[in-house]
Amino acid sequence: MKDLAFELQVPADPAFRPIAAEAAGKYGESVGLAGDEARSLEVSLQETVDLAIGAGGGAPVNLEVHREGDRLDVTVSGGARASTISRTLPQDASS
Repeated sequence: MKDLAFELQVPADPAFRPIAAEAAGKYGESVGLAGDEARSLEVSLQETVDLAIGAGGGAPVNLEVHREGDRLDVTVSGGARASTISRTLPQDASS
């Protein structure tokens, strides 16, 4: 069963866009992602947030962070676009 870690809605304003990626990256680190892997997740999410904002015509973007066992899933949705980015957590982080 997937556990919802958190949800976040970010305005389309460019000043707020990095918040979503940073929050998910920090959460990833807190559940066992190595620092470089968490930063890689942040970069991927920043690109995804930018695309979702473009597809949403200036509407806010929603971010859902789920954890299931050794897997971290982050879903970004805006307008008619939704994308999920996944990372595998280290074995010792899944307990």
